[in-house]
Amino acid sequence: MSFIPDSVVQEILYNAQIEDVVGDYVRLKKRGANYVGLCPFHNEKTPSMMVSPQKGIFKCFGCGVGGDSISFVKEVDNLSYPEALRKLAEKYNIQIPDVSVDDKEQKRTDDEKESLFLIFKFAAEWFEKTLWESEEGIQVGQTYFKERGFTKKTIQLFQLGYSKESFSAFTEAALQAGYKKELLIKAGLIREKNEHAYDFFRARVIFPIHNYTGKVVAFGGRILKSAENQPKYLNSPESIIYSKSKILYGISAARNSIRQNNNCFLVEGYTDVLSLVQSGIENVVATAGTAMTEDQVRLIKRLSDKITLIYDGDSAGINAAKRGMEIILREGLDIKIVILPDGEDPDSYVRKLGGDGFLKFIEEKATDFIIFLADDFLKKEGKDPSSIAKAANLLTETIALINDPIKRTIYIRECSKKLDLPEDLLFKKIARILRKDYFDQQKKRTKETNFQEYSNLEEELLATETKEAAELEVSSDYQEKDVIRILLEFGNNIYDEEKTIATFIFEEINEGYFKNNHAIEVFKKMKSHWTEGKICPTPEFFYQSDNKEQKDFVIDIFMNLPEPSNNWAEKHQIYLMSREKRAENDLITTYLRFNLKVILNLCEKERLQIQEAEKNNDLEKIQDHLIELDKLYTFQKKYADMLKSVILK
Repeated sequence: MSFIPDSVVQEILYNAQIEDVVGDYVRLKKRGANYVGLCPFHNEKTPSMMVSPQKGIFKCFGCGVGGDSISFVKEVDNLSYPEALRKLAEKYNIQIPDVSVDDKEQKRTDDEKESLFLIFKFAAEWFEKTLWESEEGIQVGQTYFKERGFTKKTIQLFQLGYSKESFSAFTEAALQAGYKKELLIKAGLIREKNEHAYDFFRARVIFPIHNYTGKVVAFGGRILKSAENQPKYLNSPESIIYSKSKILYGISAARNSIRQNNNCFLVEGYTDVLSLVQSGIENVVATAGTAMTEDQVRLIKRLSDKITLIYDGDSAGINAAKRGMEIILREGLDIKIVILPDGEDPDSYVRKLGGDGFLKFIEEKATDFIIFLADDFLKKEGKDPSSIAKAANLLTETIALINDPIKRTIYIRECSKKLDLPEDLLFKKIARILRKDYFDQQKKRTKETNFQEYSNLEEELLATETKEAAELEVSSDYQEKDVIRILLEFGNNIYDEEKTIATFIFEEINEGYFKNNHAIEVFKKMKSHWTEGKICPTPEFFYQSDNKEQKDFVIDIFMNLPEPSNNWAEKHQIYLMSREKRAENDLITTYLRFNLKVILNLCEKERLQIQEAEKNNDLEKIQDHLIELDKLYTFQKKYADMLKSVILK
């Protein structure tokens, strides 16, 4: 297995600024010292993901996913930890030393996901090589692509290939290269019958399907010779790295252009994408035979809030557009549609008009989808009362999907004119639909974090304590989290000439006083490092941990740590020490607060024991516990006074 030195990991983390990394995938908006954006890990309409440049981490307050730059890339691109590191290293031009073991061992890794990525990479290269170097590939595959008008540059850009007519040419090559038959079958690249393995793709031109980051995860194969019981297109089966409902053909090549143009052209087929890109139109992807899905819309939503559907003029194309419309509107995207002239598809029409002519046609013919829906319905059904009523039902149900009330109002006015119906009537109908939807959602709704409220408060909160900090509830685990925070943030700082802050805490605080299980585990892990003579772990140690509970616990500590807003000093004429300079003050405050909590817990135990002794009329025990409680009250007042003194000085 490959090994990446820690020094290189730290260099990657230093260069991979969290807002830069996340910004490649999500449109971020500045909010105070932080950024917010739509979380790519779950479906949402209101941004619940916060990105903190100061802390170098992200956190979604909707689904709970969080971490550093490496964690984000690992999760969003479905990569292994080493793959995420290598991807970031490549992005920031950081050299990773070649300390990997024998390639064959790497291919036999137990990580099935990583193995499948390797297998598809090998297969793509094999199909591509077959197209360019084999006699059959040149005569059959290249001839097809040239007849379709695709240039060598386009063919190479999309890694197009060819699979031989041979029964098992690929199978033999893959097995000889050291790939396991079981994994090749799981990848859908070979089949087995009567203990004989054979190629899944035979005598077909090959279209590799790339995921968001550009890794090959599947193939589409088009047959060139007519054959009985053989489909025109054959696609890879789904696997742990490929789900057709989550992939858009061409997305890796198109994503930068989609972001720059703030518009995504959506077509139906592989060759539609190839022809548009070859003509200079790069912000285009294809559903490749599937109806539009929620995951695909969310993929586009990361990059743009506008989609333009470009479909053939036949009923199949229009019906496909209608099926995806509801999902797109619910996600809050602006959707337009362009219907091509009869007999044309994007592939043929862009060849006829050229890139500039095609873009001009799109600009002139693009129609807002709801307006198109109204026109299309009335054109087919007519304007008799029954048809008008049906159209009103269809359009109000569609408009109700839109969350923006201003957009809804505009559409209602337009549809009111087209249907010759009063606006009030349509408004009332939509209000009934929205009311019904609201109550339906209320039944299903689960309690969610009020992120908006949190983020507004976060910008204004001062990163110091208040007098009320001494008035602590027994049930709170805030003090335990603060001990962990001090250890992670300042553990390796020198407290005095003889010891570090970590040494002071581990000598003075016992994990037996902790209540939070996650705090106990993290505390014990850090203490173990300290006992063995290692430096105290930093937050990054846990951000990259395979232990999800510990990782999330540490992320929550730092993400919920308020930062003063940028204009706090100017606004309130209060100037704060930097967090680094406050290390000693924070240590003392945290130590006092933690001990105060321990005393409060002991006081509660003594009170319960006094109640129990009273039930049993045990006067001796009552007296003993009252004496102990009196001592604890003395300590409680002492620590509370000390804590207030530290906080206010």
